[in-house]
Amino acid sequence: MKIVLYIFLCLVMVSCKDQKKERVSYLVKAKEIAVNSKIRALIPKESENIVTETIDFDNDSKKDYICTLYDPKKQINVEYWITSDYKILLQNEFLATINDKFFINLDNDNLMELFRSSGEEDGVDCAFYDIKNNKLEPILYFTPILIDDSKPNNYFYGYAWDISDIVMSGNKLLSAINDTIVERDGNFTIPKNQKNLPVIFFKGKTTQPEIKYPKTFKKNYYSLEKIRSSVEVKEDRHAKNKDFKIGQLYNDSDLNIGSIYVNYNSGKYKFDENYHDFLVDSTVTEDESYQSIGNLENENISAKDKNVIRIRDFGVADSNDRGNFSLIFCKKIKDEKWKVIDIVNIGKAIDMSEHQYKMEGNKYLSFSCYNNKGYQYYGLVINKIDSSGKYEKVLKAYKYDFVNEKIVEVDLKKEKVECFPEIGDE
Repeated sequence: MKIVLYIFLCLVMVSCKDQKKERVSYLVKAKEIAVNSKIRALIPKESENIVTETIDFDNDSKKDYICTLYDPKKQINVEYWITSDYKILLQNEFLATINDKFFINLDNDNLMELFRSSGEEDGVDCAFYDIKNNKLEPILYFTPILIDDSKPNNYFYGYAWDISDIVMSGNKLLSAINDTIVERDGNFTIPKNQKNLPVIFFKGKTTQPEIKYPKTFKKNYYSLEKIRSSVEVKEDRHAKNKDFKIGQLYNDSDLNIGSIYVNYNSGKYKFDENYHDFLVDSTVTEDESYQSIGNLENENISAKDKNVIRIRDFGVADSNDRGNFSLIFCKKIKDEKWKVIDIVNIGKAIDMSEHQYKMEGNKYLSFSCYNNKGYQYYGLVINKIDSSGKYEKVLKAYKYDFVNEKIVEVDLKKEKVECFPEIGDE
């Protein structure tokens, strides 16, 4: 009997160990190391306060480096992001004295995203960043809220030093996108392209339990794109009421052009995770396509290159002409001049004010629609939200065809598309 009990306990212990091994940690911290001679050779000789960390930020299973220093000539802090083969990927300058970093994989590309908490003693900003075109670009500013299992009656402010991990399910973040007015001390940034700061939840142990929040947040798991679209300040795309015609040129002031976000392919042109402003010809080599991207990155006026399609050369406006609501697909021809390349009539509009796209027959135009691959479309929906928080019925969905320069209606028999309300509409 003792032998059987011993074997049973051993099995339980092994099982517990296996469960611990299987636990997923989403946040990764860089490890501080001594600066080596190869890194020294890449940074200014007069550098001060050098801190070197190692992290595999490009997911190639090789150690990369982030060297942070103070440049006395520029009188600014500088980060040098250095790859495993000792090439500088990017330089990032900042003034903040607080600079805490975590890494997390939030999308499908090879480069990890950065979660940075930075600022001064009187206030910090928390944001996710992506590496695009050898630059750190902010994806989302947010308020971090900490779940401390040892204090289950409240939530707490998520100071970087208290955080052990982020709360996720699959690739979705635990967030409160409607409870965005959170009391915060000190100075912090709300960027111009966001209405407010959504709440993102983290795990950890609070060191400042006096800064607490009641557990009244309406939280759920959302994709990063859903959170972004919920707080995004959309540009006013209402064009002046006039009879627009395909093929005609118009001034930027006539159309109030809005930028287009695309995360899907168009014919042979493929969406590139590393360069979100371009669709790349899949038949050319990587070197050829990246050369084309490099040539066009700093060009402000439309330029031609058969290897790539530059998305910012296209825009969309909407027109409410005597109640007839239309989407107007445009292409930049020269500075402040746009050519109308397609017009799609959506239907009779009831309310087009303050980004409300209400149509006759209890219909609504949603800008937060996704197929099962995460491709983002527009959708005409019945204005009724089901228990899961999405529109109950999608009537039509639209996407952009940059090759044939058309707005294309998606075949809903072949693609399942779900649409979600924007913040304030739920």
